[in-house]
Amino acid sequence: KSSVYGCIAGLLTARNLDSFGKDYGRKLGAAVSQDLSHALRDGQASKARRSLRFLAELAKASVISVESLTSRVITILSAAETELSQPSRGANNVHARGEFLAAVALSVLPWCGSYLATARRESLDIIMNHFASISASWKRGRWRAINTGDSSLAAECFEELLLVVSELNNSNWSTKPEILPAYCKYFQDELNNAPAVKLEPFALPAHSKLTRYAPPRFRLCLLSTTEKAEPKEQKDVFVKEEGVVAKDAALLHDSTNSSACKPDPDTQVATAEPEESKEAQTAEVTSSAH
Repeated sequence: KSSVYGCIAGLLTARNLDSFGKDYGRKLGAAVSQDLSHALRDGQASKARRSLRFLAELAKASVISVESLTSRVITILSAAETELSQPSRGANNVHARGEFLAAVALSVLPWCGSYLATARRESLDIIMNHFASISASWKRGRWRAINTGDSSLAAECFEELLLVVSELNNSNWSTKPEILPAYCKYFQDELNNAPAVKLEPFALPAHSKLTRYAPPRFRLCLLSTTEKAEPKEQKDVFVKEEGVVAKDAALLHDSTNSSACKPDPDTQVATAEPEESKEAQTAEVTSSAH
């Protein structure tokens, strides 16, 4: 929804070029920036990602300036690079902070990479330089515990993010509109008149011993246990691991702790059902009818 509300906010400022428009854009940008700062301070990755993505949409809609967005992304990436590249910083919580900051900042690029490539190419180049350094540091110093024995069965989410950013960069940041809709392009002429307020300089909150960062996350590939199923019917599906290791999609539902093992709501899990089980179900229904 960030692209929808970002476009609406842009139209509100573009159609009210008096003091209301500028004041509205300044207050909205400052509020979202404050949410981002608090989420980074508290180690809340999901909230931080949503806040930064909304700032990206506000920049695309000319509610805030492009520099207000890029300065925050670069500041976060710079701190992540420092955390991950210094060998002396080997404590688990420090490495976790580096991954946390890098994941938050890099996850915004699918939303704004194409826009930055046109509007602020020099800023995007700085971001990608940080990305290259972070990728190299991650490969040298990552935890052995996150290495997967078979990449076809599991993947570490941060490594997936690094791969996605690299592929988007190689494809000139093109994304499918049905996945990441760009509503601002339909009102570009009008949005160009928006004030694009410049936000206050961003200061990254310092690390606190009270902050607990999330451990590395994995996606598991659930394979059908059916041996007689055709290969085309066996669909490998990656889902977020929530503390449950499952060999079959049916094991994802646990009545004793359903909230801890639900798959991603956007992920569909498909398993091949044995032909004989289908026939048995048909026979059972037929016998019940008789």
